[in-house]
Amino acid sequence: MLPVLILGAVTAVGVAGYKLARQCTLCQERLKWTHSCLRCDKVICTGCGTEFDPILRGGNKLQAGGYACPGACTTTMQARGDDLVAKYEAEQERRRKRLERISRVRLVSVNYGGQQKPEYGIRIETGWYSEKSDAEEAARTIAVDSHDVDVVWYVNVTSQKSQGLSPNGRTYYYREWQVVGEV
Repeated sequence: MLPVLILGAVTAVGVAGYKLARQCTLCQERLKWTHSCLRCDKVICTGCGTEFDPILRGGNKLQAGGYACPGACTTTMQARGDDLVAKYEAEQERRRKRLERISRVRLVSVNYGGQQKPEYGIRIETGWYSEKSDAEEAARTIAVDSHDVDVVWYVNVTSQKSQGLSPNGRTYYYREWQVVGEV
């Protein structure tokens, strides 16, 4: 008797858990496979709902695909999709402009023979990097993001010798770079 009771409970959970044999709220037809509206979560069939493809931009999923009720839900989902695309494209444009501006920041050496004129007189200092170009890029990023300037003055690039352990236990030596300047 016990196995029959367990089988009955599993069948009831299976029907509810897998959305089998639900009734469409619009056409009242009982269907084996139905969907939920993306906006209001009503049960709808493929015949009544409007299908939405997922919105993908640059490898990012902005909105999942699925179905929406006709009328207000469909209009809302279309507007939401357009809004998501517009926001994503504005964010990408903002990032592109920021990266373009960072690439244009000039690093003027402390050895420069001309007149140097920092705007704020604030000292900036990067961390230690294994590549000199990474340290210079960090200084440019600090100049744009933190101080909103296009020139770093009195730039001094220093290096230090560091050491580490290789996987086989031997010591290896390498250089680390740091950029110090004034904005």
